[in-house]
Amino acid sequence: MRRFYKNKPGFGRPGPPQFGGKKKFFGKPRGGGKPFQGGRGGGGRTQLPPMSSFERQIYKKALGLQTKLGIPFDDAFEIAARGTNISIKKFKVAPQKTKLEELCTTYRLPRSLAGNVVSGNITLEKAVLRNELRRSIATNKLRSCLIDAKESAQEITLAMFGGKSMTGIITELEPYAFKFKKTPKTKRPTKEAEFLKLNAKFGYPPMFEKYVAEKIQHDAELKAKDLKPPKKVIERRMVKNEKLQRFQMSKAPILVKTYEGDMFTGVLSWWGQYELGLDIGNGVVVTMFRHALYLVYQPG
Repeated sequence: MRRFYKNKPGFGRPGPPQFGGKKKFFGKPRGGGKPFQGGRGGGGRTQLPPMSSFERQIYKKALGLQTKLGIPFDDAFEIAARGTNISIKKFKVAPQKTKLEELCTTYRLPRSLAGNVVSGNITLEKAVLRNELRRSIATNKLRSCLIDAKESAQEITLAMFGGKSMTGIITELEPYAFKFKKTPKTKRPTKEAEFLKLNAKFGYPPMFEKYVAEKIQHDAELKAKDLKPPKKVIERRMVKNEKLQRFQMSKAPILVKTYEGDMFTGVLSWWGQYELGLDIGNGVVVTMFRHALYLVYQPG
């Protein structure tokens, strides 16, 4: 908006007062005269006088065109400032509006992303990927099999580092640990024990234990390296969210490996910040902990 009024010094909106005192402006005032004094220390944010009625009118009109036509704000402001003739001749608003509605309906894109596609700022593929990425994060960001097991009070089987697996219920859940009460194989009662989340590799419902045992494979060379999950948080999720979203959208089988060499092949059904769901067949979903994954890729 500033570029159309370069010859008008002081054009723009005011910011907050400096240091909680009176409003102080920087630069030359509209009517000329001495420059305004700055705040203490000569620093701080630049503050400008409020917009005039004409400038507010153009600004509101540009916002309305941006929402209605789904075009970038710079283009909407130019249309509002220069008139409607240039909008039809230069920007071809009518065809863009038709294409905008088509994109919103067909690909379920928000008007902002569809407007960028129409304007040529991004490709349709990137817009769809970005939109689906937002949906996955909003829906499954904190999804966890541990939370589901605790809230439903149902049994869960967890494979832990060290080659051990245990079946039972989760009695208490904390940010970095959980308390687990194993299902007794005899009549003797069992006591609950505390485990770190970093020690868990994957989990699944106990009813599918035989099916999971048939589908799991092992990488002997990787297991011989005796690797452990990284301690740094930034290194725990080696696979980026964008790559996982591409796997989910393709619906093609992927192969995942844990640091101990456990391998599964299946279709990615969902992914979150800490875990992901892998459909290994017959509707059986194994929940993999992202900190335990050594490799995730699409064969072929």
